[in-house]
Amino acid sequence: IITRSSKTENVGVMPQVNISAGRLTVGGVAGRNEKGTGQITHLQVFGLVFDEFSNYQYLGGISGENQSGSIIEACTFLKGKIKESGSAAGNCYGGIAGKNSGRLFNCEVQEITCEVQGIYTATSTSTAKEKEDLASLIGGIAGKNEETGSIVECRLAGSSNTISAGRGMAGGIAGYNNGRIELSGDSIVEQIMQEAQSAGGSPQKVENVQQLIELASGMKLKADSQYVQWNDNNPHLENFNYANRGSGISKNRTLTLTMSVNGNVGGITAYNSPKGSVDHCATGNWYVSNKSNAIGVGTGGIIGMNES
Repeated sequence: IITRSSKTENVGVMPQVNISAGRLTVGGVAGRNEKGTGQITHLQVFGLVFDEFSNYQYLGGISGENQSGSIIEACTFLKGKIKESGSAAGNCYGGIAGKNSGRLFNCEVQEITCEVQGIYTATSTSTAKEKEDLASLIGGIAGKNEETGSIVECRLAGSSNTISAGRGMAGGIAGYNNGRIELSGDSIVEQIMQEAQSAGGSPQKVENVQQLIELASGMKLKADSQYVQWNDNNPHLENFNYANRGSGISKNRTLTLTMSVNGNVGGITAYNSPKGSVDHCATGNWYVSNKSNAIGVGTGGIIGMNES
C-alpha cells in the first residue's frame, strides 16, 4: 500500500533507468502494482520526465502496470513528459498506468507531453487480437485497459496536453480498451454526464440526449462551425486557420492528439475491442487528427475504431 490519506503527497524525483535488458516495466511511483493487493492512493507526481527511452514495455506516470484486483485512486500526473526513442509492438504507455488490469478511479493527468514513435503493422484483415499485439498503445490515462480493467472518473485537465504518435493506437483516455471506461474524458465530463446531486442522494447519470446538449452548452462546449482557410503552401491541417477569425484550428486546445504516419486515434479510446465498453464519457476543447491513409484504421472524436 502506497498512500497518503490526509493529503496528497508529492513525488518529483525519478532516477534514470539505464538497464541494457529490454521490456522493462517502469512507473513514477511503482513499476508494478501487484495483483490483488496493490493500492496506490492520494499521490501527485510532478514534473517527472521519462526521456529518450527504448526498452520500456509498460510505462506509467504512476505505475507501469496495474494488475488485476489492484487499485490506483485519487492520483495525479502533473506536467510530466514521456518521450520514446525506439518502440516495439505491444508496448503500452499511459499518464497513470501503462497497462491496466485493475481499477483506476478518480485520477487526473494535467499538462502531459507524450511523444512516441510507435509501431503499427496490423492490416485491414487483422483480427482484434492481432491489432492489439501489432501496435504500440498510448493513452492519456492508460496505454491498454484489459478485460478486467476499469477506468472510472479519470480526467485530462489543465490548459495544454499533447499526445503525438507516429504509429500505433493513441487515445485521450486509453489507446486500446478491452475493459470498461466510464465517466472519463475531459475535466468537465462529470458536469455534463451527471445530474446535480440531491440532498442525501447520489448523482444520477444523464440519459436524455437533449439534456446532454443543454449541459454541454452550459459548459461552453460546442462544435466548431467556421470554415477553414485553405493554404497550399502549408498542407498540415493543424497549421490551418479559421477563415473568419484567423486563429489556428489546433491552437488553445486542452488536448492535441495526433497520429502522423499510421494507426488509430480516438478522443476516448483509439480501439474499443469486442469486449470493451465506453459509458458516459466526454471530450472537450480537443484537437484530434490522424494523417494515416491506410485502409482499415479509424479516427473518431470518441472512439477511433469500435468493434464492440
